[in-house]
Amino acid sequence: MRAIAVTVANPAWTCVPVPAPYARELDALTAGFVADFCRLMSDAHFAPLDQAEWDVAQAEQFLFTLPCKIKWTKLDRTLVTSVLDRNPDLRRAIPWQFNDSLVVFHRGGGVATATGRFIPDKADMLVQMWVVEPWAQVGHAPTPLPPALNPQP
Repeated sequence: MRAIAVTVANPAWTCVPVPAPYARELDALTAGFVADFCRLMSDAHFAPLDQAEWDVAQAEQFLFTLPCKIKWTKLDRTLVTSVLDRNPDLRRAIPWQFNDSLVVFHRGGGVATATGRFIPDKADMLVQMWVVEPWAQVGHAPTPLPPALNPQP
């Protein structure tokens, strides 16, 4: 299961005061962008992570060992909240732990199984191990000896 966290804040941006008419237009454009992005993710067969999937992921320690620090203060909570207010189904689907800050998408949610002898795959692996890798090592320049082992002329 691959997961993508969608956030709409960029710490490199600086806060510049925007006049009120432009602020409303900017809010509408950004909300439209997030809605279009959610549709794009849906068309690409990504689904929002729901509460049950979140609970399973936490119980399994799924990729939670990766070093990742989220600066929650940098997120634009008003934008995500406004998009979720317009889409109550999406709000009900996402986990309550971050329902006002981000939407996590994932694709794939089952175990892929295959049966057979996989002879072409095994042949490719053997060719890789017995032919390609040894010849790749021959093509490299020899590594110099460490100074302690290198005889002085």
